[in-house]
Amino acid sequence: MRPLIILSLFLGSWQISLSQHLNEQHSSPHHAVEHGIWEIITTGLYAFPFSEEEGLGGGEAHLTYWFDHNWGTGLSYTIKSENGEAVQDLALLGSWNPKRWLTLNIGPSFGFANEHRDFTLTGYFEAEINVRVSESFHFGPVFGSLIGRHSEVSAGFHLGFEFPDPLRNRDSSHSSSH
Repeated sequence: MRPLIILSLFLGSWQISLSQHLNEQHSSPHHAVEHGIWEIITTGLYAFPFSEEEGLGGGEAHLTYWFDHNWGTGLSYTIKSENGEAVQDLALLGSWNPKRWLTLNIGPSFGFANEHRDFTLTGYFEAEINVRVSESFHFGPVFGSLIGRHSEVSAGFHLGFEFPDPLRNRDSSHSSSH
């Protein structure tokens, strides 16, 4: 258990450091101040665990803060049904948009213990294809995997909603363009 606590602290400090670094880059006097956006994604998914003979249906929700158009960080909560019992995972995400239509998420995933499963730590990898309807709404397929003692692959369909940072409007009236 102690290595998991140390790993969690390390990963948490990494995400905080990344966010501070990105915020410092955007607050430099040579760059216009740019605030990020919040994104909420809901996904219906079907997972195929390598250790099981049957797939698992479930859902997932992401809450991501995008520092700019390329980099973000957030949380993912997944719940699946296995033998009539809920299987729950929480992942810390680092998110990257290499293209406007593609989002890649990576991070550690913590599987909560239940009657049929011990606490697990796995690597979380996911790709989202984003079909943009507007600046604030997108949808598309999702493909992912958990790599570790309880590895699986998954596929699903997501709906994504983006919301401007509430500080953006307040700060934009005080800043000047260069």
